[in-house]
Amino acid sequence: DKPWTIYTIFDGPTTQLERLDCHLSVLQPGVTPHRPHQHVEEELLIPLSGALAVIRASRADADASELTIERAVPGQIVYRAPNEFHTIRAEDPDHSASYLVFKWRNTLSLKQETFLRSSIFDFKSPKATTADTSAKWVRQVVFEGPTPHLAKLHCHLSTLKPGGGYDPHADSYDVALILLTGVVETLGRQVRSPAVVFYSANRPHGIRNMGTATAKYLVVEFHGSTRAGER
Repeated sequence: DKPWTIYTIFDGPTTQLERLDCHLSVLQPGVTPHRPHQHVEEELLIPLSGALAVIRASRADADASELTIERAVPGQIVYRAPNEFHTIRAEDPDHSASYLVFKWRNTLSLKQETFLRSSIFDFKSPKATTADTSAKWVRQVVFEGPTPHLAKLHCHLSTLKPGGGYDPHADSYDVALILLTGVVETLGRQVRSPAVVFYSANRPHGIRNMGTATAKYLVVEFHGSTRAGER
């Protein structure tokens, strides 16, 4: 097996973003794919299997004593702010690590004093909960806030019981759905976990759990402003 393998899921401009890239990465045990580097794009990393060492540095040639290292495992999501030096390592010496990556860039002039900081969030213990009247759909906020490239980056965990769901509607922002467990129907087809679904801004979409088991999925909302190039 290759030390580091990338599987592209989608990559290109959207109505809200200059570029949105989604890919799956697989690191073999103990592998660090590159030295600390930086880029203008923001990132989300979602560990799917194994453990990751999330490494931050003040510069590209920082030595081991200057690194900040945090551990990330399935059930957590990592946000990386733009232009920070970083790398990653498969932490378990006996098992590979796989993780989903969203990377995006945008051109905004936001008048914000503070932005969302690089962090690891645990979506097994979200901040707030809302539910529909039948309690078949539960929505739990994981994090949200403005970022250098977005008016708001929002993430929540949804639990959808059999028969639960909502009718098609349109959002003014791009949305990614990461199906963690279960089977749902959306965009006219059946989707089985694990899977990623992209909903473009201003396009109708709904979801329904037509199966017999509870479905769980993460939702990431990318709140841009206008079409890239029309600012």
